[in-house]
Amino acid sequence: MVQWTKSTDLSLFTEGDAVSYQNFAKRTQRNQATRLHIAQTLLRLLAKEPLNTITTTKLIQESNVSRMTFYKYYGSKQDVLADYLYEIVTAYRMDLKQHP
Repeated sequence: MVQWTKSTDLSLFTEGDAVSYQNFAKRTQRNQATRLHIAQTLLRLLAKEPLNTITTTKLIQESNVSRMTFYKYYGSKQDVLADYLYEIVTAYRMDLKQHP
């Protein structure tokens, strides 16, 4: 899975691709928002019960996303947690580079 972050290289777009870039940017923001929503839902569930008792079906229902949407981004509930932790570590590393 491609990780789209603020540092994603968008140099493949030229000035003539303004509409394509805008569509890409909107889609990317929507994708990030959906991924974050699913991760936040998992964290809410983890506050109540251990990961091994949370089913993917329950996570999908609580997130209020379709099964297809969930599997578009993740293969399992463990992938959700791994992706969220990756984003936290990446943000922390970027912050350390800016403020050593």
